[in-house]
Amino acid sequence: YSPEKYHELEGTASSSSGGHTRSGSPTPRNSPRTTHKSGVPQLTQHQISQAISTITRQKCDRQADEPVKSPVYDPRYLMIETHKCSNLGISLVGGNAVGIFVHSVQVNSLAYNSGLRTGDQILEYNGTDLRQATAEEAAYELAKPADKVTVLAQYNIDRYNDIK
Repeated sequence: YSPEKYHELEGTASSSSGGHTRSGSPTPRNSPRTTHKSGVPQLTQHQISQAISTITRQKCDRQADEPVKSPVYDPRYLMIETHKCSNLGISLVGGNAVGIFVHSVQVNSLAYNSGLRTGDQILEYNGTDLRQATAEEAAYELAKPADKVTVLAQYNIDRYNDIK
């Protein structure tokens, strides 16, 4: 232990007298050091409030310019064994060039068990393109009896919400 070295590290070598610490004891004090002010300027409460206001305003402006969209999902093929039953257990909405969408799905129906869900756009049904089909054309295609059907569907909840 070197009292001079201790005082140099503490920054008190010139202010201490007789090689003693501020407490008057020759041993170092056990209490924590007082904090020294850093060279970094301190912000006033007013400056902090202005910064928060600016950040909030920028965030609101960005949200107004860019509406939040759901992620884009890839189209998926579904194979459904219907055993010539034309009732898949779904109701549809759309048509007339906006697309055919699943509006609701009955629990435990053929469509439910195959993975169709509300918000799915039916792009193709048994190879027939339904992207630009009318509601009547889609209903006609879905009513055709078949043992197995293939459905190309894509989850598109944003577009579904726009047309429902």
